[in-house]
Amino acid sequence: MTFCFDDKLFQRGQTWQECLAAWQTHRLTFLDKIANAPALPKTSQQLAALPEATRFVVYYSNYKLDTWLSLPMIGKTLFASPRLDVRYHCAEYFFPTLGQALGRKTPLLLVLDNQGRIVDQWGPRPASVTKALEQMQNRAAYDRDRWLAHLDPTRFAGLLDEELCQFFEESAQPDTPV
Repeated sequence: MTFCFDDKLFQRGQTWQECLAAWQTHRLTFLDKIANAPALPKTSQQLAALPEATRFVVYYSNYKLDTWLSLPMIGKTLFASPRLDVRYHCAEYFFPTLGQALGRKTPLLLVLDNQGRIVDQWGPRPASVTKALEQMQNRAAYDRDRWLAHLDPTRFAGLLDEELCQFFEESAQPDTPV
């Protein structure tokens, strides 16, 4: 990917507290999800092994169900790792700048190098959930959203934790020439 987050653009993103304070749509419901967000212990272990000041961008949307499901757990886990440098960029606010490079799929967890280039990304949901949604592609979007909304939070957290843990394990390995 050739898009680069220079220091100015990176710093324009929000901290986790600013992200929470700015959330407008269904704020109380979202804040309740944050308070009750399950831990991601495997992901936390992987994050603890990363070099200090590793930079991340979380690209999210106020209006996507995937964000509502994942962001409370991802944000809480990243916030618990103070050694990391993380910023949150709302798709609705940053779309003119980031939309062409990142598209509309959110949330995305982007790993940046020291120059702000995206070196890896994860998102918008665990692969097993994506597969289940693809099997429902002939159904109305409302039905898919309803299925997602009723997905057991503990099961979803487990799937998310497994996949993010695997993502960080693979990200940490240097590329091998083919």
